[in-house]
Amino acid sequence: MPEDARLEGKMEIKKQDKRVRYTKLFLKEALITLMQDKPVSQIKVTEICQAAEINRATFYSYYTDPMDLLATVEQEVIDNINMYLQSFDYQENPSDMLVMLTKILEYIEQNEKLCLILLGGNGNPDFQRRITMIIREGFVKDYQTKKAMDPSVAEYVYTYIASGSFSLILKWLEEERRIPLPQMAEMVVRLSNGAGL
Repeated sequence: MPEDARLEGKMEIKKQDKRVRYTKLFLKEALITLMQDKPVSQIKVTEICQAAEINRATFYSYYTDPMDLLATVEQEVIDNINMYLQSFDYQENPSDMLVMLTKILEYIEQNEKLCLILLGGNGNPDFQRRITMIIREGFVKDYQTKKAMDPSVAEYVYTYIASGSFSLILKWLEEERRIPLPQMAEMVVRLSNGAGL
């Protein structure tokens, strides 16, 4: 195959990849916009396609239904938070929950609209559980070590703290982050430390 033909083939693939990325982006944005008013269980493929200005066949070439699209959005958020946290080393600094929480809040702040929808009343309740699992291991180990806490008790304490922390973070987002991020992170850590007595 001549060199020119190979280059043209590569350029065509890049164009297609770019179109696919844009199409998926429009579908995701349409879903998030619709979720401002109602949960995904009440959103129809037709509504997403109309909002994204994309036909149904295109939607079905990427996703099976609105829940599948939402699962993709949620997984991207989880992957991004995990990437954000990769610089946090539990082994090197297992007790610095403030650093870890600050990194999570930075991500949430940068993706405010998306996180507000996903963590709010129209979001998938399972998404919150999946997010809490990201930091669970480090937290439980920290409480077992620092507070000499039984692992099963540490799990209960973590569940309590995670639920309260999510409520605080959601309130922070709903109130347009009136409290500065560093102060919010410190408040959550202080309250968490008090709960784990």
